[in-house]
Amino acid sequence: MHRMVVSESESAQMPLTNEDPRSSERNYNVPDEATSYPYPSASANESAYDYYIRRIPTTFREHHDAPLRKLSTDLIKTYKHINEVYYTKKKRRADAEKAEMSKKGKHNDGHDDENYDYIIKSGEKFLDRYEIDSLIGKGSFGQVVKAFDHEEQEFVAIKIIKNKKTVSESGPNRSTNS
Repeated sequence: MHRMVVSESESAQMPLTNEDPRSSERNYNVPDEATSYPYPSASANESAYDYYIRRIPTTFREHHDAPLRKLSTDLIKTYKHINEVYYTKKKRRADAEKAEMSKKGKHNDGHDDENYDYIIKSGEKFLDRYEIDSLIGKGSFGQVVKAFDHEEQEFVAIKIIKNKKTVSESGPNRSTNS
């Protein structure tokens, strides 16, 4: 910045400052040419349009490095992570509830709950072949579990009928010999 001193007659053309109004000469801050605008100016031989065209980059960043794309991609990853954490905690809560239910086993020496449904334990093996993964659903005759068949190397569904005389007598596999 340059300091410029202006006489009283020239001060009518310049903006006023907070200096003493009784002074016959006033000091004004006048910016240098290089700092007159917030952006660098074009050279004498170059128009402003040419200057800004010259400033446009000729190479651009790779699309996978673009900030907006990274934000979008990372946002999806973040939500996937949140879902994984949520469903893992949900499964733990369900397993904890099942473990609590197993403590409350009321029938069949503690193997069945109060509704005569078998208490499912994840990781339990049936016949050294089927490894229980999770409960798929419950119905009036029993429940269905997802299990891994170690002989066939595939997941299967197993229906476990309630351990109650009335259900086993009137169940879907009842034979009629009348």
